[in-house]
Amino acid sequence: MGKILNIGFLAIIVAVAARYFVSENLGSPFIEARNIQEWEIWLYSVSMFWFFLALWNTLIRRRCPKCKAYKYSFSGSEEVDRWVGSKKIREKVGEDLYANRSVTTTFVKIKKVFQCLQCNNTWAEVIKHEKN
Repeated sequence: MGKILNIGFLAIIVAVAARYFVSENLGSPFIEARNIQEWEIWLYSVSMFWFFLALWNTLIRRRCPKCKAYKYSFSGSEEVDRWVGSKKIREKVGEDLYANRSVTTTFVKIKKVFQCLQCNNTWAEVIKHEKN
C-alpha cells in the first residue's frame, strides 16, 4: 500500500507533462490558465490529492522505528507525569480591545506503547497535552 501511495510523487510530474504536451499541440503558453481544459483540472486535482497522500505516507504516518513497517498494534497507555502550569491566552475585552493574561491549567504526559506486527519491536511515544 505504501508503494502505491508513494507513486503520488510521480503523479504531479505526469500532470505537468500532460499540460506541457497539450500546450505545445495547441500552440498556447504553458502557464496560460484560459486554455486549461476540464479534464486537466480533474487530472491536477487527483494528482495533488495523491501527492499529499504520498507526503503523509512518508513524513507523518506512524511506523516501526526498527523495520519501518506500517503494521502495528496499540498496546496501551499510561500517565507518566502531571503538573500544574500556566499558559497565555488572548481575551477580547471590548470591541477592538484585547488583553493578554495567564491562566492556570493542568498538563499531562501520556506514554503510548505500540508493538510492530512484523518484527515484534515495542516502542513508546510520550505526548504532552492539556487536561480539561
